[in-house]
Amino acid sequence: MMKKLVVACVALCALATFIILFQYSVAKSEMRARRASDSQVIETSAGPIEYARSGTEGPLVLIVHGAPGGFRSQPLPNSRTISLSRPGYLRTPIATGRSPREQADAYAALLDALEIDEKVFVYAVSAGGPSGYEFAARHPERTRGLVAVVAQSQSIPPEDIVSILENDFGAWLSINLLSLSGPEAVAEALFPNPQDQRVISESEPLQQEAIDFLWSLWPYSLFRTGYENDMGALADIALPLDDIHVPTLIIHGTRDTSVPYEHAVYASKQIANATFITIEGADHLAPFFTRREEKNAAMRTFMEAN
Repeated sequence: MMKKLVVACVALCALATFIILFQYSVAKSEMRARRASDSQVIETSAGPIEYARSGTEGPLVLIVHGAPGGFRSQPLPNSRTISLSRPGYLRTPIATGRSPREQADAYAALLDALEIDEKVFVYAVSAGGPSGYEFAARHPERTRGLVAVVAQSQSIPPEDIVSILENDFGAWLSINLLSLSGPEAVAEALFPNPQDQRVISESEPLQQEAIDFLWSLWPYSLFRTGYENDMGALADIALPLDDIHVPTLIIHGTRDTSVPYEHAVYASKQIANATFITIEGADHLAPFFTRREEKNAAMRTFMEAN
């Protein structure tokens, strides 16, 4: 009897393992296919670049994501957008540009390949900040304005990759478990500020956006090359901030622990006539979630004025 029970338990465990691995394999395949269907890859003079376009009205905005990240970004209201994958992320090869300067020139090459003559607003986020600043300095004739949100402007020592991100299966399992754990767990995982946690846990739409954000960074293997390049390339940078003469808006939270607030202070002092908006008490993700309206209002005013 005991032997039959052991055999039955082993069989159930094996079946459960098979089902989980099968679901993981299907989810990974579907995510890869969905990403490929949502974007295009165009050959430029700098190399292939993955991008997506959205919106039919408003100013044209070039979206430069952080680390990790890709062409999938939160849409900007009342704008036409070109959202790209920086080199090493998703389907843009790292050879297209490793340094912030090379990446900035690649963005100009993308505009050339798309036959875009009008000036663009550059919306540079976090680790996308350095290449956004470089673009504004190197290609002012193509830049209507620069919006730098929680953007890196100085060197940052490289960080160790969180172990769970190195394992696609572990990340898949963790995101699913987090989704099942309730709104408080989701909020605590992403937002260190208790006030933000309360806002997220009380809003179903924001909870879903937070989960969608986690899934947007999975499977991590599609982002690893770009992330590892950023950790090296952005550890020792000297940006030509005093060469930027296009209209510039800098937005940063005072409690940002990923890209310290001092980066925004430094950039605002180096860039002539930059507009500097401080979001008091906001951490790194707050301007895109719980404090989004403050960021969007500042951007709307800035774009309308320029």
